[in-house]
Amino acid sequence: VALGALAEQWSGRYILLWRMPPVDSSEIKLGEGGPAVEWLAKQLALMGGKAAEPDQYPVFNEYMVRQVKQFQLAEGLIPDGAVGSQTLMRLSLAADLAAPKLVRVAKEK
Repeated sequence: VALGALAEQWSGRYILLWRMPPVDSSEIKLGEGGPAVEWLAKQLALMGGKAAEPDQYPVFNEYMVRQVKQFQLAEGLIPDGAVGSQTLMRLSLAADLAAPKLVRVAKEK
């Protein structure tokens, strides 16, 4: 479908369905620990091409905040270091190899 034809028909609204990662709330806060922080550490390690070491990040600390900011910047999010719903969604989707992804393709001539 040509982008012009799509733009004429589409209102710009959409619904996104996603699976919430295994965290207890929609935000991970500085100083928190537990399964949510372990999940976050694993996702950040995967994004950096590394394997997460067990208990390497028992607490969401300033080091992890810097990693989150780098990820947010790379994903086009506001790099505030806060792990809220947008960041959780992007981390979850980026790490899920089976999730469908949109890709840019060359324009047809």
